[in-house]
Amino acid sequence: MSTTPSLEALFNQLANGIKQASSEVNQETLINWINRCQELAERFKQGDEAAYQQGQDTVCQLISYWPQLTPIIPRDLLWLLGGECLHFMPEEEISVYQQLEEQQASAEATNQRFDWQTTKQLLSAQITTSKQFH
Repeated sequence: MSTTPSLEALFNQLANGIKQASSEVNQETLINWINRCQELAERFKQGDEAAYQQGQDTVCQLISYWPQLTPIIPRDLLWLLGGECLHFMPEEEISVYQQLEEQQASAEATNQRFDWQTTKQLLSAQITTSKQFH
């Protein structure tokens, strides 16, 4: 069993983050971005594979137009969308996600439970500790 975050949940999380950042962006623009995120969440919920490209485009545009909102974008969303979104992730972070997916695949191959968030935190902590000692 795996607990990888769903793109639906991540886009809903992003929409909520944008709502909370209302002082950063004018109201009309804010509503448009929230609607785009909610539409993408619904498309992913329905299993629409074509939503990946629109999701990548939406996230990349959000970062380009409002870089101050970048901290509210879930890092899992960047990784799971892939493509152009990976350009906004440092190499160390990409390494964490690569290890995370390897461990997830290993756990699934042996029918073991895998907790995405806990494992990600442990891997991130290992990289932080490693950087401190080098």
